Amino acid sequence: MRKTLACLLCLCAFPALPDPQALALLNEMRAEQGRAPLSYSLQLEEVARSHAQEIAQRRVLSHSGKNGSSAGERVRAAGYDWCRIAENVAQGPQDLGPALQMWHRSRPHAKNMYHRDMREFGLAQAEGGYWVLVLARPGCG
Repeated sequence: MRKTLACLLCLCAFPALPDPQALALLNEMRAEQGRAPLSYSLQLEEVARSHAQEIAQRRVLSHSGKNGSSAGERVRAAGYDWCRIAENVAQGPQDLGPALQMWHRSRPHAKNMYHRDMREFGLAQAEGGYWVLVLARPGCG
């Protein structure tokens, strides 16, 4: 019992690791466009996950939260001080590669993914193939 409890405490004390596939695929795509790699942000992932779950529950593909919040407002509410922010949403693909390719083929979404000012990202998928990618540059102050 003590060993089980100790293992559970260890798991709770350390945050989840970033998705290595997301990190590799997005940075590979950025490299093909001559852009610097991004770092994975667990804080941005949590914002992406929350919004992905919300839009999946509402079954409405939107950048606005149910309370009217924008991506920037959601990220700031999570305690992330940002200078530049962008969000891509999608519905359909069940796998990461096709979701990233869909954004790659869309001019406004590709502009977000390949923006040279972006430094970090978080990505999440919710049931029903709802995806949210949040990209940011931490505070410029």
